[in-house]
Amino acid sequence: MFNKNQKFTKTLLILALFYLFSILRGWYGYSILDPNSTAGEWFLILTKTPVWLALAYLLLKWWYPKNWLKVAGFKTFNWKTFLWTILATATPLIFFLAEEIFFPRTFYYKPNWAFSLIFFEIRNSLVEESLFRGFLQPFLNDQLGFWKGVIIQGLLFSIIHWCWWIFAGEFSISGAIYIFMLGIFWGLIKQKSGSIYPTLVAHTLHNLVLGMLL
Repeated sequence: MFNKNQKFTKTLLILALFYLFSILRGWYGYSILDPNSTAGEWFLILTKTPVWLALAYLLLKWWYPKNWLKVAGFKTFNWKTFLWTILATATPLIFFLAEEIFFPRTFYYKPNWAFSLIFFEIRNSLVEESLFRGFLQPFLNDQLGFWKGVIIQGLLFSIIHWCWWIFAGEFSISGAIYIFMLGIFWGLIKQKSGSIYPTLVAHTLHNLVLGMLL
């Protein structure tokens, strides 16, 4: 139906529209609604989860119709996956701990980890990993090569967080760089392991720990 160049161009247009949607979603969610209210929380959940999952699924099926589950990394699970999961999870947490030793901040422990894990972190990690490490990374690797693909995927992963950081008044250069490097690191883990499960677990636990403390 489309030649390769047309298909690539249309994919970029779809992704551009997705980022525009995310900007508008962040503006409305944080500038108009109170995201800490019940209505605000449900708005952010219901406008992220189905849209991001549907986008990842449709793009994967469009580009890799015969092996989209394998490309996304949902078919690879073995004993090595467990080791990659430990590395993917422990490294950012060790970095975070080391940062706090040298640059301590004030934390407020929030003992709601079970609720956060079930209702927010697993869902949030699934939609982000499915799109960025599941589709975008193999797609960019195929089009641009391994290192360019991993780096651009990490940059896009960082930029998508700006859409609501800015409106929430939480944007910082150091935070943007941290998420960029984290995206690259998890991208490398996905590439080496061939599985999305290490980054999915790491992403979930990473967000859970930060969500309980920040």
